[in-house]
Amino acid sequence: MRQVRTPGSAAALVAVLLLANYMQLPAATADEGTAAEVPAEDSSGESRHILQVGGHGTPQQPVDVDRIVRVLQKGTSSREAREQALARLPLSQLSEADRAKASAVLEDASLFREMPSISIPVDHTVFRYFSHRPDVAVSIWRAMEISKLDMKQVGASDYVADAGDGTSGDIHFVWRSENSALVLCDGVYSNALLLRPIRAQCLLHIESSLSKRKSGEPYAAHRAALFVAFPSQSVGTVARIVSPVSNRLLDRNVREISAFLHLMSTAMENQPGFIERLAERMEGLPEGRQEEFLRVAARAYVDRQRREATAAGEPASLPELPLTTADQSTAPLR
Repeated sequence: MRQVRTPGSAAALVAVLLLANYMQLPAATADEGTAAEVPAEDSSGESRHILQVGGHGTPQQPVDVDRIVRVLQKGTSSREAREQALARLPLSQLSEADRAKASAVLEDASLFREMPSISIPVDHTVFRYFSHRPDVAVSIWRAMEISKLDMKQVGASDYVADAGDGTSGDIHFVWRSENSALVLCDGVYSNALLLRPIRAQCLLHIESSLSKRKSGEPYAAHRAALFVAFPSQSVGTVARIVSPVSNRLLDRNVREISAFLHLMSTAMENQPGFIERLAERMEGLPEGRQEEFLRVAARAYVDRQRREATAAGEPASLPELPLTTADQSTAPLR
């Protein structure tokens, strides 16, 4: 059984750790029994990779990443993709100060990556919630011992993150709407073997769309474009040399994070007991965030029951559960 190097970066969640990949830092390694990648065979006899999250009362149902995560478009660093990504940036929506910061990163960016466009089956409320509450996802990773990353919300749109391996950063959401988020990040990596810390800045644009199949099953599609600038020209040169490896790590992490979102959605819809126990172990969150998380889970559970009743031609006896503005977390940042 081979250990997974569980993602220390998440295109839809944690911008600072995307910098870590470009700096060639190690991702957080899971402890034995918490995350493992095991081979499996389908009916054709071909091997697949299955991501299984277990231990400490977590669901033991394995998740077939290749089957759950549908890659709509592969990752790329082409000039054409870069120009298209630049054209999609909502720079006109930013404050003057934030637009100046974003423009500075774009002007000095030595690296660009558009990560894979991905589609996953996931409850829409769950997808929105984790997209706008990255600290909750990180707290879950810590509770499940998937990652040692620590992330704290320090303002309405600001977070600080520490990977515990010398990587840390300040994360600022400069724009956020229902289907778009623009993130600025200042990252630093310190190590006793380095003469001076490695610093980098990035601008991350995340786009998503929500839809339903004819059966009523909810799906989400998302993509992310990353621009990275290094104050040190020599560091930037090294980063470009190793970028083929870093890009593969980025693309893989996006797939694994997508699988995580599906896993959490499935658990919320089908295993309320596990979700309650998980919430009890979550730490480092603002007051009331666990209760907010449980309300979202309850909404996902009820929505699943209603869909199944409708599909079976039965009356949906469960009432719809309204969410507060805080639970939906979709208000644009100005």
